[in-house]
Amino acid sequence: MYAEPIINYIALIDLTTVPLPQMLPNGYLISSNAEYYEPGILTLAEATKHPATLGELLSLGSVVMMNSYAGTVLVITGDSDLPYCGSDCLATGGAAVSIPAEAKMNFFNVSESNFSAVVPLNTGYSMNLHYNATSAYAVMNNFPGSKGLASS
Repeated sequence: MYAEPIINYIALIDLTTVPLPQMLPNGYLISSNAEYYEPGILTLAEATKHPATLGELLSLGSVVMMNSYAGTVLVITGDSDLPYCGSDCLATGGAAVSIPAEAKMNFFNVSESNFSAVVPLNTGYSMNLHYNATSAYAVMNNFPGSKGLASS
C-alpha cells in the first residue's frame, strides 16, 4: 500500500530517554513518527505522549454518513500525516484536492462555503511538534472569525 518501506518512517532516538511502555490493553496506539521538527523535542514528546484508541485515529474516515450537522467544518492535518494519509495527504489520484478535502462527502448538509480542508506543508502527525506549527495554529485560530464565529 505504501511506496516506501515502513523502516523509512522510524526516527532514530536515544532509547535510554524513552519511558517504559504504559502497559495498556489491546486497542491503543502510540505515535513514533515525526518529520520537520526540532530533533530535541522528540525526547519530551516521547516522555509525555498519551495513547490513542483506534477509533480516535479512524474518526475522520468513519464519520457517520447520515448526520444532520450543517455548521462550519475545518479539517486540518499535515501533508505528511502517516496515520490519516499514509504520509501523503495530497495523494488522491485526482479524486480530490487532498485526502482531508474528501471528508466533505461526510458533511452533506454543510455548504461548500462552510467547509475548509487545509493541509499545512512540511508537517506530519502531531503538528504542534513541527516547525510549521505556527502556520497550522494561525489557520485554526483565524477560522472561527472567517465564518463569523469570533467572540466580540
